[in-house]
Amino acid sequence: MQSEENTEFSLKQNLLLLFAVNVGVSIVSSYVTPIWPLYLESLGATVFEVSLVASIINLADTSLRTVTGLGSDIYGRRLFIVASSFISSIALFLYPFAHSWQSLVPLAMVYAASFSFFMPARTAYVADCSPPKLRTKIYSAINISWPIGSILGPIMGGVISERFGWNYAFYIASAISALTIIPGIIMKEVKRSRKNSKLSIKSLKPASPFFVLNFLTGFGMGITSAIIPLYVQFAFDATPTEVGFFFSIGSGVAMLLAQLPASWAPSKYGRRKTLLLSQSALPFAFLLWPFARNYMVLILIYMSINAFWSMTWPSSLSLLMDTVEQEKRGIVTGFSQTSLMLGFSAGPLLGGFLWEKINPTTPFYASSALLALSLPIIYRLKTLKKAA
Repeated sequence: MQSEENTEFSLKQNLLLLFAVNVGVSIVSSYVTPIWPLYLESLGATVFEVSLVASIINLADTSLRTVTGLGSDIYGRRLFIVASSFISSIALFLYPFAHSWQSLVPLAMVYAASFSFFMPARTAYVADCSPPKLRTKIYSAINISWPIGSILGPIMGGVISERFGWNYAFYIASAISALTIIPGIIMKEVKRSRKNSKLSIKSLKPASPFFVLNFLTGFGMGITSAIIPLYVQFAFDATPTEVGFFFSIGSGVAMLLAQLPASWAPSKYGRRKTLLLSQSALPFAFLLWPFARNYMVLILIYMSINAFWSMTWPSSLSLLMDTVEQEKRGIVTGFSQTSLMLGFSAGPLLGGFLWEKINPTTPFYASSALLALSLPIIYRLKTLKKAA
């Protein structure tokens, strides 16, 4: 009995430490996301070139996710979580040394690769620490770390870059990344079976419907991911601080408000139905984007996009984790996330092309169409078996 209580306490402690790491990762990601397209533009990049860089760095992330997922199954989740923070810190520290947008690309690729170390290991680690019946709620609780960071990060990035310059902005982001190494080191590896942790078609098969869904979702979201800061600046002559505020409210506050319904809705309506209803709102929201003629109206639309998208995460992750054995969670998670990042790699190229060849609003119509195509795939998602 005492042993069970100690184990439960240890798992809770590990999840709290992971939560701390995740908050730091979220702050840095949200801090950098709104300002790096503006930084590239200041280095002479066009909108299409910004989109090209976004595709390249997402491809770097994509190419590693399955490999790092498999690695976390073999060598442990903690190693990859700590490595992610270290890589991120080094890459961001070197950002100010780029003197052209072309010279920033390798550093941006290294920074993006840090997420390929973090995301599969983090997702599998939560599953390792949680029983199937509580998994959706625990994912929702851990996911609160994203909006916390998304509220703080964009405002910090916008204010610091505007008042103190790009160099200080990236040095501070690097320091925050370095701090996340500490709770990562303190975390304990969860005991689990490591046999059969190898790549095979059979181990990837359960994730095949998620591959299609995630690719279409990533493609739809990715079309506009790199150009939203540029669009806000273009449409409303916004300063970096105003762009940061836009992301803080539109992303951070929206995701925070969405976590409560994301937690209880699957219990009441079922995970697949919650996923379907949340995903169904995304095409409509992107369709409304070009009609916004007011800064605050556009924030409300952006809030709805991020709120409904974040509501899909706990249900989608729980459905995926139910399909695989514990020792295969890392690789299947990596494979599933690879499909998402493939979409995020292809999307920005199309978004930049449509912006320059047609007009700045066309990418948002394309996002709406791609996300609408993802809806029928959700009907194929189901729990194949209960994972340990």
